Amino acid sequence: MIEPAISAYRRGSLERGRSRPIEIQETGVRVTLKRKHISNLCSWYLDNEIDAVELEYIADLIGLCADFEYDSTIEDALQTFSDPETTGQITPETVRKVQALLDQGI
Repeated sequence: MIEPAISAYRRGSLERGRSRPIEIQETGVRVTLKRKHISNLCSWYLDNEIDAVELEYIADLIGLCADFEYDSTIEDALQTFSDPETTGQITPETVRKVQALLDQGI
C-alpha cells in the first residue's frame, strides 16, 4: 500500500523531535475532501487496515499538499492526527471521537 513511502517517516516517528519526511507529488488538480473521506480513514484505523503511523502520515500529507481543499472540521481532524507530540498519541478512543464529530457534521 503506502509502505514504501512511509518507511522513512515511520523511522522518524520513533524518535521525539526528529523530522519525518513526506513524499508529495502535487498534480495541480484540486481535490475536495469531504468529511466522509476522513471518516473512512478513521474506520480503516479502527478496523486495523492502517496503523497510527500511517494515519499520521496521511494526515500530514493531506495537510501539506496544495492539491487538497477541505473545511475547518476536516482541518481540525487532520491536526489531531498529524501532531501527536502536541495533541497526544493516536488512540482508538481519539479516532472514535474525531469520527463522531465528522459524522455529525460538526
